[in-house]
Amino acid sequence: PEPAPPPRPEPRVEPKPEPAAAPEATIKAAPDAERPPTTAAEGEEEAAGLPPRLLIVDDDEEMQHMLDLAMREEYEVTSALNGLEAIERMVDFEPDLMLLDIMMPKMNGYQLLQSIRRNRYFKSLPVVVISAKTSPKDREYAARLGATNFIAKPYKVDDLLKTLDAVVKAPGFKIKAKKMTIDQIRELTVTIEKEREDRMRHASKATQYAKLREVIKEGLAEEEKASKKSRH
Repeated sequence: PEPAPPPRPEPRVEPKPEPAAAPEATIKAAPDAERPPTTAAEGEEEAAGLPPRLLIVDDDEEMQHMLDLAMREEYEVTSALNGLEAIERMVDFEPDLMLLDIMMPKMNGYQLLQSIRRNRYFKSLPVVVISAKTSPKDREYAARLGATNFIAKPYKVDDLLKTLDAVVKAPGFKIKAKKMTIDQIRELTVTIEKEREDRMRHASKATQYAKLREVIKEGLAEEEKASKKSRH
């Protein structure tokens, strides 16, 4: 039987979610976010011999880089700076486990974890929480939302590797079949980032042109006023 959904978060433990974040709606609306696996046998065959995919969600880019270097021999790694960005990554990257920081902008770790556990396709994803908030209440709250494990900051990378290794070797852990290879995902990411930069560049140029037109119009208006005054 499927486990009961976790209780709703308590406002006293974590600040009220920001209005801009709509985790449940976003992750369900993402293409193929809830697609079922092909079949168990087919999935096992396609995933045989592949390393687990690890999604690191942390707003500290230096920490991301350090963890990437430490994990890349054992895992296929990608990262996200906040919960909303993680949802975008999850759809194509299809992680087998997640390393999740709690205190992040836009959508924090608690919000993302709650959203994951409500999603049919990702609800069983192992999630290891890392946090500087280590009180018994924080640990209990993370567990109630569905955290697989909890690691306190600061931590040793070796201890983190051991924890992730234990998760991977736990009964029931499975590397699911993926619809794209890691190289295809990287190519797609580069393309998406380039398109995003192009849109931002075009938007910036349009804004500059609009401002220039306003300056020209104001200049012409001032010249016309000065011309009228000189005729009088």
